[in-house]
Amino acid sequence: MSIPKTVKIGEWEYRLDILMAIQQRLGLMIWSHCKIFFVRLDVGYPPGYPHDGKNTDISELIRRLKEWYSNNGVDCHYVGVREQNESELPHYHVVLFLDGSKKENGRSVQSRADKIWKRIVGANSARVHLCERYDKSHGIMIRRPSPLSLGQTQIDEQSAFEASRQATLEWARYLAKTDTKGNAPKAVNEFFCSRI
Repeated sequence: MSIPKTVKIGEWEYRLDILMAIQQRLGLMIWSHCKIFFVRLDVGYPPGYPHDGKNTDISELIRRLKEWYSNNGVDCHYVGVREQNESELPHYHVVLFLDGSKKENGRSVQSRADKIWKRIVGANSARVHLCERYDKSHGIMIRRPSPLSLGQTQIDEQSAFEASRQATLEWARYLAKTDTKGNAPKAVNEFFCSRI
């Protein structure tokens, strides 16, 4: 019996390897930090960019972004995907899990990533888009319940933690959709993540 590679949730089909990578990195960050800030970025090329078909540019963006956070004492994990449907150029979706005690502003994450991306592709029309949630927020703060909380406070903190954790997983799940994947050149990955 073969192990399934996808799962259907609602009307969409999702890749299990990507879902697992998201859950593992979120779990690690929850274990490591009392607060985790989650943000999602969409990364695109300017029209007419001479793309070589590889993931060299996005790999460099992630490397520099992770290095910048590391140099500034901010723990950071990520999951990213490459997608391309009918357009000439691929685009990328990236989720970042950051130490929420040191980073809690999605706009600053986007601004840093955008500056790096524009330097890499050498164009002002390149873009890193900060994704908004339905409530117009630019990220989710996940707070682990305090081990010192008791009674109703403990119940409330646990409930808020579970709600934000679930919201993060649901929002990040978009990266795992099978739609618009499968068009990468041979030997080019459509999924990448930080090491744990």
